[in-house]
Amino acid sequence: MRLATPPMTRILAVVAATASFALAAAPAAAQGTALERRAQEMADLITADATAADSTFAPSFLAQLPAARMSDIARQIHAQYGEVTRWRLVEAAPTGFSGRFTFVTERGFEMPVELAVSADPPHRVTGIFFRPGVPMAADWSELDARLDSLPGTTSMLVAELTADGLRPIHAVRADEQLAIGSAFKLWVLAELAAQIEAGERESDDVVALPDSPSLPSGILQDWPAGAPVTLHTLATLMISISDNTATDALIGQLGREALEARVAAIGHARPALNQPFLTTRELFVLKAPAERSLAERWLGADPAARRALLRDEVADRELALAMWERPFAIDRIEWFASAYDLARTMAALHRIADGDTTSPALRIMAVNPALTAAEDWPYVGYKGGSEPGVLALAWLALTPDGRWLALTGTWNDPDAALDHSAFVALLERAATLAAGGATP
Repeated sequence: MRLATPPMTRILAVVAATASFALAAAPAAAQGTALERRAQEMADLITADATAADSTFAPSFLAQLPAARMSDIARQIHAQYGEVTRWRLVEAAPTGFSGRFTFVTERGFEMPVELAVSADPPHRVTGIFFRPGVPMAADWSELDARLDSLPGTTSMLVAELTADGLRPIHAVRADEQLAIGSAFKLWVLAELAAQIEAGERESDDVVALPDSPSLPSGILQDWPAGAPVTLHTLATLMISISDNTATDALIGQLGREALEARVAAIGHARPALNQPFLTTRELFVLKAPAERSLAERWLGADPAARRALLRDEVADRELALAMWERPFAIDRIEWFASAYDLARTMAALHRIADGDTTSPALRIMAVNPALTAAEDWPYVGYKGGSEPGVLALAWLALTPDGRWLALTGTWNDPDAALDHSAFVALLERAATLAAGGATP
């Protein structure tokens, strides 16, 4: 339990500790229905005449912060920022019962909010933490200054997809190779889409789940080994809720070497950084706190020796549930890409689909658009990724005036976990600026 002091935008009440890991970002609505319902109630509460109901909050919460006091806090937030006009889920814990949100207010502020609800119906609020609101960047120069103020290294690219390739609209360190977490799953989707387009596979082909599942995020780790599932289902779970076992099943079907070739074919500036192409299970093993000696051997090995390690040792290791909480080897054990590489991946997916938003690949990417007011865009496809010290976001979007955009950004900090809300807010602001035709 953490208790904060005034100002009231820093009130925290009984936020339960939750395990969260990586290789996931912004799960789909279906995974966080109860959490999102309570988030909407909290957003609606921020009014001039706020009156919080006891029935919204768990007894443990009310013992720390009575409903009348919560009403006072909501009214003070309203006085400072105005009503909440929209909100977005930034990241949910694997359980789906706690997460980070961004509330956007009528006075042009973005307020990070942490929310936790009970796992038992009716899922009452057990904790909420309102962080100070941040004014939205007015233009590219202000947005760049905000990016530069973040610790570690950030990158960003907004580019229009044209017949001649990517036309950069705005770029910040867009050539720098950084860790991207689960955003690498876009490469798996691209290879699957290409094999389907070539007639080598069908999306309704049925395959068996692997004998050795990965760890969450996702749901398939709890399914029986060998369970039959279609390639389309695996791809949908891989992209929409970042299911790691689904991802590894697809990698097993498509082939490690084929994926390495796909990364190069997309135009990755340094494809060798992702060779050998890791499964999520392999990364979990290499980063497990109990496997530091194995990780050191991996780091000192050449590519051929690394492939042998994966085959002869990593494959046989049991997965430990204990996760690393601080960044570990994010510059050496990960999947890597620049903002340009991620944008090229989005362009490749768009090209394979021939720009058809009803194609399987683009429909899969649109299941969880993870963009505030996505309904204002004719199409939004998304995949993100994270682990401690790593955050990557990638959107493919069709603007109301008919332009296709790739918006990608990455943030790495080898020394500390990241404030996801701050980075997501900046990338979303970049989308707004680009959609409005803003130029640097």
